[in-house]
Amino acid sequence: MMNLLLRSTILMLKSENGSQESIETETITGPPSGGTVPLYSCSSTSGFLPSLASLFSDPSALDTAIDHRCMATITGDPGSHISSLVILDDYLYAGTGCNGVIGVRTDSVRVWQKTTMREGMGFGAGYAPVKALFVSGNFIFSAHQDQRIRIWSRSGRTPSLKQVSDGYGHSSYELLQDGHGQHKLIASMPTMKDYVKAFIAPRNYVQVRRQCKRLWIEHVDTISMLAIGGSAEDPILYSASWDRSIKVWRLSDWKCLESFKAHDDAINALLVGPEGLLYTASSDAKIKVWGRLGGSEDNEAVQTQRSKKTRKHFLIASLEAHKASVNALALLKETNGNELALYSGGCDKDIVVWEREHGLKVMVSKGILKGHRKAILCLSSTGNFLCSGSADRTIRVWRRSRASSGGVSSHCCVAILQGHCGPIKCLAMSFCNEDHCLLYSSSLDNQLKVWKLDVSIKFESANDEEGDLPLNHQVTSLIAPWRLNSF
Repeated sequence: MMNLLLRSTILMLKSENGSQESIETETITGPPSGGTVPLYSCSSTSGFLPSLASLFSDPSALDTAIDHRCMATITGDPGSHISSLVILDDYLYAGTGCNGVIGVRTDSVRVWQKTTMREGMGFGAGYAPVKALFVSGNFIFSAHQDQRIRIWSRSGRTPSLKQVSDGYGHSSYELLQDGHGQHKLIASMPTMKDYVKAFIAPRNYVQVRRQCKRLWIEHVDTISMLAIGGSAEDPILYSASWDRSIKVWRLSDWKCLESFKAHDDAINALLVGPEGLLYTASSDAKIKVWGRLGGSEDNEAVQTQRSKKTRKHFLIASLEAHKASVNALALLKETNGNELALYSGGCDKDIVVWEREHGLKVMVSKGILKGHRKAILCLSSTGNFLCSGSADRTIRVWRRSRASSGGVSSHCCVAILQGHCGPIKCLAMSFCNEDHCLLYSSSLDNQLKVWKLDVSIKFESANDEEGDLPLNHQVTSLIAPWRLNSF
């Protein structure tokens, strides 16, 4: 039996004026038995969003003849695709979907030095496959297929590597095995203490499906995303799930403070903005913005008396522009200004750009970025650059520009990165210096690729200051040469 079924049906419908419109429905599912969840599933009823203006001209004008080279490729073990990528200091962490298959490495989290890509000591052996990762300080948060969140602390320099020489001018890297650079499991949420306190009272159970109840502190489906919010003195962790709920965890004692239904369908993406607002995206084609009442400024007595009123989240706005499932979110704050833009990508193949209008706190849709031919599965941003990964097996690099007088922003697709043989599942970007940044991409083809993006490219167009960047502008190469020894 095939482990993966890919179905793609393209219907060509003729419009009233005789032209043809492409309508695509695509589904990737796992085998029907075994209780596995789909890798992704999307259905688009329209080729592109018709209600918003495009922010640039015909994407086919991009010169794809430019050599955009992949700098390194790491092939994973069979059946262990990477589900999440995050960067902490000088290291890249990858959550894998390994499920204890014979002959497959058992670490559910793998670690590499982000520039040399020398692999360090992984961790999480024996636990369920990882579905989401998040890093903060010296802590790594991992969400697993068993619907539990595990918190790891790192010791020493993670992971420890040393350079050794053979005496003939050749050097290599070896792992230090003295215990430094290891990761220690310090908590698992929900905690056993929470279980013991909650399981007795009937009011702590909620109906999840017919004739089935679960504790309100538990997720009952895949945890899709994690994010840190709150304040430095009182941080909280958000977890989003396909069970349509958001749960709020206090990191001082790992206690679940709140659980609320956020959407009418699976939640696929979640992030916290610089102002503390929570953004969620769902398969119901909506993006929602949430605010939070209360905080660490209240003393303990006030918090006890007003526990039902504080630390509660309320809906600020519902952003609706997509026509299909929204799969990814990214925030981009301009390096030379205070403007904040929200990007959302979904199964309708487009990226919607959201910005605040003058005098308004709520974001409004400003336009769409066209180019991908299939569903957009992931987004990542750094500086003035946005990267998008799609089921069409390509990665697009977008450059954002704004007029010096504070005019309307514009976007230019400056590169199309090809090389993966499967849908792009996740991306991570690391800003190295003013000249370049590193882009990491993983796909359902079990490959991790490293790209070096030259962000110092100067566009010579006379319209650059006005934010009008042509797509077919000739550049020597967006991908700077970078040599990586095999290992």
